[in-house]
Amino acid sequence: MISGRLAVRLFFVTLCSVLRLSALQVGTPKIACRNPVYNFGTAVNTGKIEHTFLIWNDGNAPLEIGNLRACCGASMKMEGKAIAPGTNAEATVIFSLRGRRGRQRKSFYIASNDRARPYLQLRLQGTAVAKEGPAPLSVDFGQISPDGTDEKQVRIACGSGSAFSITGLVSTAAQFSVCFFQFNDGQFPPAFQVRDRKAHFHAIGAAHFETWI
Repeated sequence: MISGRLAVRLFFVTLCSVLRLSALQVGTPKIACRNPVYNFGTAVNTGKIEHTFLIWNDGNAPLEIGNLRACCGASMKMEGKAIAPGTNAEATVIFSLRGRRGRQRKSFYIASNDRARPYLQLRLQGTAVAKEGPAPLSVDFGQISPDGTDEKQVRIACGSGSAFSITGLVSTAAQFSVCFFQFNDGQFPPAFQVRDRKAHFHAIGAAHFETWI
């Protein structure tokens, strides 16, 4: 005859075994992306970057897709909300480069029923450049002695990679002069030089250039 305490222990062990067996039979989903980072290189900042990631289910149970989250200036969409074991679905991301300059990094997040990895992170990265324009956009001469002069060099970039020529260069302030400048790397016409002729307190001016492509 089995005592009450022993019967409770046997029942508990049997229940745990059933739960483990049920978990094995149900299976678990596993979200994955073989290439979660996409480097778009260098792109002109007048368009957008569009890329498609393949989202895999490496588990043995259906993967349910939840919320999709993208950073500011970007969006993401997926056609299907359930991915069968051993298959994949496409996640398309779009990132607008309009008005952006320099190094760019944008993250995207996919929520799912994968308990080990509730959120999958994807990332776009690269560099946005102007179609054509100066770099840097402004220069600061700081303090200059009354009889002194100073000069700064500014490169003109063409993000599209097309050959171009500078056909005009003018300063809007009399205390600043501008002229073409030759860098040591042999590029021409790559830049212009801005010179403060004399010390002027709070002097502000702009250099305008015209190009021919």
